[in-house]
Amino acid sequence: MLYVLLGGVLAHAAHWSDAMLLASATAEPWRKKGFLNPVEHPRVLMVSPERSDTVLADGLLRHLGAAVRMESGGEEAEHLLRVWRPQVLVLSLDSSARVAWLAGLRQRAENAAIPMLALGNDSAEEEARAALDAGADAYLARPVGITLLVAQVQSLLHRGEPWEHRVVGHKATLCVDPIARRVWVNGREVSLTRRLFRILHYLALHPDHTFSSADMSTLLSGGKGLLQPNSITAQVHRLRMVLATASAAHWIETVHGFGYRLTLPKTHRGKETASISGTAHEDAST
Repeated sequence: MLYVLLGGVLAHAAHWSDAMLLASATAEPWRKKGFLNPVEHPRVLMVSPERSDTVLADGLLRHLGAAVRMESGGEEAEHLLRVWRPQVLVLSLDSSARVAWLAGLRQRAENAAIPMLALGNDSAEEEARAALDAGADAYLARPVGITLLVAQVQSLLHRGEPWEHRVVGHKATLCVDPIARRVWVNGREVSLTRRLFRILHYLALHPDHTFSSADMSTLLSGGKGLLQPNSITAQVHRLRMVLATASAAHWIETVHGFGYRLTLPKTHRGKETASISGTAHEDAST
């Protein structure tokens, strides 16, 4: 009898613990643990005014290990599209204005490679057709199960352009062209080793974002994190020395206790990505 009683108490405690964990996870998952290391986790931006979509955001977080940010739309969402560069955009079509907003996003060159998933409130073909015509890559009608949403986002993630292939910046300020393997800083071409090129390219894709030494180690060792902090410090120092030849060493800032970030001059922020044509630039290897 005692064993049965103890078993019941333990089972009740276990269920209560699970319930509390689920409640804490679904409250504001994107704020507590959603802004994860973008080097290691896929980035998903959800744009929705629906509080019920926090459950869907948590599903993506738990099943994909994704870094999930959730915004109601407008200026903040567009800022994240420019700076955070999500790999998938999930957009709730709560109004016809949202469809028009989606169309406007898709028309911008910097958003051309971002897969977009529309969540609609109508299973009728009209809304799905409008969303797809506006530029959505896929459409799901509510109610949407987490399993189906995760499968669809996973499919879109496989379609996304790898960050290693993205040209970023403007030749007059900072341009990193991974196709031609060339870099321009303040209008001047500079030569970088393979590792320094990779560091600058990633920082340029995420300006004003602070990366720790562990982040940089993961980036340079293909996700294995094998490089020691002092090695990262040496690489950043070398990169600053190269940038100094173009009067740009101060662009890479040390955030004491946190890591490093790239801060471009304010007058040059927000310029569209520009492809630079030319012959490939031969980098020295480390």
